[in-house]
Amino acid sequence: MTLSPRWIPPLTWQFPSYSLLDSVFREELATAKQDFFRNSIGSVDSICTVWEAFKVYIRGITIAKNAGVLRSICGTLDLLERKLAQLEQVHLHTANNQILGNMHAKLEDFPDTALTEVHHMGKYATARVYGEGERPGTVLANMIRPSRERDMITAVQAEDGSELTDPEQIVNRFREYYEGLYTSKNCLRPGGIDALSVTYRIAMAGGGR
Repeated sequence: MTLSPRWIPPLTWQFPSYSLLDSVFREELATAKQDFFRNSIGSVDSICTVWEAFKVYIRGITIAKNAGVLRSICGTLDLLERKLAQLEQVHLHTANNQILGNMHAKLEDFPDTALTEVHHMGKYATARVYGEGERPGTVLANMIRPSRERDMITAVQAEDGSELTDPEQIVNRFREYYEGLYTSKNCLRPGGIDALSVTYRIAMAGGGR
């Protein structure tokens, strides 16, 4: 089980947003900004030059501060991926709710910065299963099966009182029902349009409903 593809360095440097979760680092950035502009404003004619130099300065501080943080996150993710893979193998042979509970507990061990990625990964995988008919993995299949069974309509009652249980008949019945909602079966008699117009004008004037 792989939680995320291997990281590929971007073509351009991107500010690691997870670093802003660290309140100490935020204070360091604020102090660095004040010191830099206090010492740099007026040193050159172009403010654009100062701004470009500031971006390079902040980039260096950020990389130096967060290199260890990124390595720690990657190491934690690798460890949790191995643990989840082991639990998945066990689940293949002895499927039960306790193992799924253990897997959810392991997911809670993810660092806060990785939770969003894991959440979107699950949503994406589920969408592939439902939308594109992709065969789900064992763990995902066991996680989504209860919700599918809970939301599935197993029977409907027809107008004559009979019960439809065949899935195809149920789908066709619902299709006919909703098509009927948007299909008018009433035909106006000659002069009916004029009568409808008069009724509309009376209602708008407050003389009737």
